Amino acid sequence: MIFPSDDWLRGSAAAWADVAPSPGFDFRVQWVIPKAPDGDGAYTLTFADGRATDAVAGTDPAADITLTLPYDQARDVQRGDADPSVLYMQGQLKTAGDNRTVLRYLELLASPPGVAAQHAIAALTE
Repeated sequence: MIFPSDDWLRGSAAAWADVAPSPGFDFRVQWVIPKAPDGDGAYTLTFADGRATDAVAGTDPAADITLTLPYDQARDVQRGDADPSVLYMQGQLKTAGDNRTVLRYLELLASPPGVAAQHAIAALTE
């Protein structure tokens, strides 16, 4: 599926269905993707108990955190070819919002359940 098409967004949220819950870890993460093929893009993932429950195209001014990464790097992250934690430490992944939530989200992505979800997402990502 083409990243970040509507089909990709639905598949991305579904990839988190089997992740063990992390009670109370509820947040919305907005990914802003400059330099996408069709112009600047954005999508928002809603997490409830540490699992993505919804993914929608567009910006969300009420998102708890915003992560900004140019399209090529964002696609590489979704394909599993780049590590968002490394990009964050290198200053390439720009963040806004609650730093504690950013760090917990990156930790979630690096956890075994998060890695499993990311592998499923990588399989969807063209």
